[in-house]
Amino acid sequence: MSKIILLDENTANKIAAGEVVERPASIVKELLENSLDAGASVIDIEIKGGGIEYIRVTDNGSGIAQDDAEAAFERHSTSKIRCAEDLETVMTMGFRGEALASIAAVSDIELVTRQRGFDGGYRINIRGGSTVFAGAAGSSEGTSVTVRELFYNTPARYKFLKKDAYEAGAVVEAVISAALSSVSVSFRLRNNGAQVLFTPGNGDLRSTLYSLFGKEAATLSDDISHVYEGIEIGGIAGRPEIARSTRRNQYIFVNGRPIRNKTVTAAIDEAYRTILMTKKYAFIVLKLEISPSFVDVNVHPAKAEVRFSENGKIFEAVYAAIVKAVNKAQDIRAAGRTGDAEDSENPALKYNGSAGAVAEDILTQPGFTIYSGLSAAGNDAGSTEKACFGSLDHNTSAVDGAIEAGAKRPRISEMRVIGQLFATFILLEYVETAYMIDQHAAHERLLYEKLRKEYASDAMSSQMLLEPVTYDPPVKDSGFIDEKLDILNKAGFAAEHFGNNSYIIRSVPSAIAGEDPDNAFRDAVDALRGVFRDPDNNGYAENSQTGEMGTEIAAGTDLLLYGMACKAAIKGNRLLHPDEILHLLKDLDDYDGPLTCPHGRPLIMKADKKTFEKLFKRIL
Repeated sequence: MSKIILLDENTANKIAAGEVVERPASIVKELLENSLDAGASVIDIEIKGGGIEYIRVTDNGSGIAQDDAEAAFERHSTSKIRCAEDLETVMTMGFRGEALASIAAVSDIELVTRQRGFDGGYRINIRGGSTVFAGAAGSSEGTSVTVRELFYNTPARYKFLKKDAYEAGAVVEAVISAALSSVSVSFRLRNNGAQVLFTPGNGDLRSTLYSLFGKEAATLSDDISHVYEGIEIGGIAGRPEIARSTRRNQYIFVNGRPIRNKTVTAAIDEAYRTILMTKKYAFIVLKLEISPSFVDVNVHPAKAEVRFSENGKIFEAVYAAIVKAVNKAQDIRAAGRTGDAEDSENPALKYNGSAGAVAEDILTQPGFTIYSGLSAAGNDAGSTEKACFGSLDHNTSAVDGAIEAGAKRPRISEMRVIGQLFATFILLEYVETAYMIDQHAAHERLLYEKLRKEYASDAMSSQMLLEPVTYDPPVKDSGFIDEKLDILNKAGFAAEHFGNNSYIIRSVPSAIAGEDPDNAFRDAVDALRGVFRDPDNNGYAENSQTGEMGTEIAAGTDLLLYGMACKAAIKGNRLLHPDEILHLLKDLDDYDGPLTCPHGRPLIMKADKKTFEKLFKRIL
């Protein structure tokens, strides 16, 4: 007796629904994709009971013909492709023709539609895969799909749904993703009758950000605009102030489709590595436009993941685009400003957002050293040289509310130097504001930028060793070192293969001349290995050092350079001579770039006079 049977259509659709319809948010995502493919400019979404009880998505798109409305509920019915080869050029959001059939199999669904230019509409109602009604109906132009009683006929699936509030939150995320992808479309979401979000649909990404995330996201971010070997990259890159402890605020799109991809995520992390603290993740909206022939969108049941044919090229493009956007002058953070309520890693920020608490520590702790008469600019405190902190691109909004758009940041040379605190921080004053500089973070950033420039111009300074040193790596590392010797030598080493599994080191970069040569070389190799790994194995893509990146350094070399800068920088808990302070401040006066150390810690903070007056109860 035969054991293999052909499943009936209803059962097959219920099985397919397990892949496509995971929760209410899955349905909303699929329906939004259909609306966008129909050319809608306005989309209304309404849910009740977290979307389990009720979902309605209404658009003003092109509508559906009567014959097509009925066919749309057949499994694998689609207007997007005609054959397998079309998958290589598909640009629409949907293409498989599974969504409506899968949704209809596990819910009560009603579709009402009217084509543009037609007088009458059409309605079809399907419950549990069986048609209840199909016929003419009054309708405005466009399409409205209503889904009720999700999983009413599949209790095993129903019991895995979470509480209404959780499911509603997942729906919100789905709508946010669609809105960021399609900024020319106006989205409105209502939950249990109350409006949750609304976007203007005016084609402006910052307006959309403002409506979805508030003023900070719209102002504390920089535009991404980059083209690399046919890959166009746009979007916004958030500044450190709005970084978070999770990736929830990272939105990646390829040809308008929201996706997940390890190579892109790795490139984002590497680009932000030198301005974000460990375990912090950037707020970013990243949009890639690439030939569909180089991306496979058919590798995930929910189309959430894609595969690229050239991971290395994608990594380089994304990395260079973000570095170009974030490697700009930033605003000085107000003391106590974390950008993340969960932030507890930076001691200067562990005061529940209270700048007064920072000031309290400054005034009550021992170790406050004052050098009288110290001036950051020597005899020319009013010097008008290039400002070290540049100019603002946007309002700083909730960060401090004190500097308006277009205002100039204060110059170090215009500040009065008060002295050194705890042999770690340099204190300055300017126009009723106190500024605190982390001497190690500041010096580390300056050295790092200096090393980057030297590397890019083939001008890395080296220190010849009195006697060559032999380095014997593990056998498995020798092949990798051979591949990267050019990079290592360009970074200031003079090393060569010296028979069998040994390397001879004749010189080291001047910045780390005091380090043990053997350890310095090993650390440099480890830094490169941190990036040059297989992207399909949760690692990173191989990078070249040339191309449109210009003076930007590839990610692997960045790791090497900022490791060198960290070792060479002035350490904390070191009492500086006044001349050393002046030298450091003068170098800062000539610096225009990110106000973080290469590990992401802020290098300068501020607290205004009102903070101190409140601390001493002079004002309320």
